[in-house]
Amino acid sequence: EDIKSSDTNHGTGQVTSYMQMLPRCRYGVWYNGIQQISFYQESPTEEPIEINDIPPYGLEIEDIERPNFNQLRPASELRSVFKRCHNYIAGNQGLRKEEAFHELLKLIFCKALDERLSTHVQFYVTNKERRERPERCSSRISTLFERVKATQREIFEEDEMIKLNPVVVAYIVSQLQHYTLLNTDTDVKGDAYEEIVGGNLRGDRGEFFTPRNVCMAAVEMLFYTFPRQQWDDLTIIDPACGTGGFLIAVINFLKRQFKKMELDKWGDTTKALTQAEERIKNFCERGLHGIDINPTLARATQMNEVMHGNGHGNVFPANSLKNPSVWRQLRQPRIRLGEFHLLFTNPPFGSKIPVTEPEILKSFDLGYIWEETDGKWSSTNRLRKSVPPGQLFVERSVKFLRPGGRLAMIIADHILTNPGLEFIRQWILENTKVMARIDLPGETFEPFTGTNAHLILMERKKESEKGLGTVDYESYSAIAKSIGHDRRGQPVSLRTPEGNEVLREAEKDIIRIVEGKRVEERNVIIEKIIDDDMPVIVEGFKGWWNEHGW
Repeated sequence: EDIKSSDTNHGTGQVTSYMQMLPRCRYGVWYNGIQQISFYQESPTEEPIEINDIPPYGLEIEDIERPNFNQLRPASELRSVFKRCHNYIAGNQGLRKEEAFHELLKLIFCKALDERLSTHVQFYVTNKERRERPERCSSRISTLFERVKATQREIFEEDEMIKLNPVVVAYIVSQLQHYTLLNTDTDVKGDAYEEIVGGNLRGDRGEFFTPRNVCMAAVEMLFYTFPRQQWDDLTIIDPACGTGGFLIAVINFLKRQFKKMELDKWGDTTKALTQAEERIKNFCERGLHGIDINPTLARATQMNEVMHGNGHGNVFPANSLKNPSVWRQLRQPRIRLGEFHLLFTNPPFGSKIPVTEPEILKSFDLGYIWEETDGKWSSTNRLRKSVPPGQLFVERSVKFLRPGGRLAMIIADHILTNPGLEFIRQWILENTKVMARIDLPGETFEPFTGTNAHLILMERKKESEKGLGTVDYESYSAIAKSIGHDRRGQPVSLRTPEGNEVLREAEKDIIRIVEGKRVEERNVIIEKIIDDDMPVIVEGFKGWWNEHGW
């Protein structure tokens, strides 16, 4: 990767010199693991010229200058494509990593919209345009972006523009134009997208994004507490969604479950997949919602959902702690307090970003000073001067739920252990039933922060149950000693006492692209076992729920 295309000995000059030595050679590709540059020569007497890509077998360059939709092919690997696009923007436009990601995101939105709504492909660039008139391509993409803004008004501002110069736009288009994002396997594009998100968006407001295995564990446990026949009708929200980890975990969980349920019903894989996709589409359109105060993160979540098969994305940028009337002004009538069956969230913990506005604080019980009398805390009528947002999110998250609704929330350790915050714990016990508490290891959010935290599952009490008099139930507790990665964020494999890695046989659905079509095959592979306690904890919770659940 550290070899540049301009390298004297190993750059593109090497491949073009090879091409000119070979009388019958017409195409050449230079590749360093990330960047890919393609060349074409009419004859060895002519200098090879750079082209967007070599054409598929049986076609000429002219055949793919402006591709038809039926020529677009699913991608079997997108990570390196996204990475080289991002690196090209950062290196040639002089943007910081987050700014480069934001501009790439706009172009990915344009690509997705073109596939969904255009009659003829508009997301393309010809070889001549790249060399001589890149502004023509840039103009087409700007027109597409105007359509994106019209359909995603809650995500993009009306006056927002693509801030890349035409040469950069043309390069990114050339790298993406021959793929179909909509027909690429969701795992392929989802994994690629999440990797580039993880490398470029790390919160500076105390947002430390939740590892995928923790998100999946929370989703699996809470869904288990509802009968399967109710799953299609559940409504879900994450009021601090970040890049959408919990929402994507919901989509992935329901995909697997719906596919299994439909396969049991019909006994036909193709029909089961079609029915499952329709159920997911309807569920996401009606029941899946997200809010984040950071507009860039809200956009990232929206595209993350698109990459994972949800084209609706009820996600918008707003402050979840403000009065709900603000959300109605943002054309979000379905976002109301007391409406949701399920909530998943990892709110910002940061004490450096306290909430100080009296207008916000006065709408929370926990926005007031509490005093202790005879071992019981009660609220005064005096507002606190500043409150870390994580504390207010505890109350707001509960109040997003309807009575009997359930939530899974990452709560900082000090809220559950600090003697001075006992009033928050009392408020939790008065207003919710604590279903489960899982102590997460210190490595959970590494390498970005060593914050100690817990995954808490709660159910909002009905009005008749409120107070401390109903704290007479059992709950589930567990300690996760390993979370699957170390403090550097590197995967940790399970090992024997002698230090050898533990291996196992596993059946995996392998996606292959055969003649431009997606083929799914089941293969037996040998894989390492990640040292992660969350799957065992999930199974323990299910067993406990079967015996003690309410």
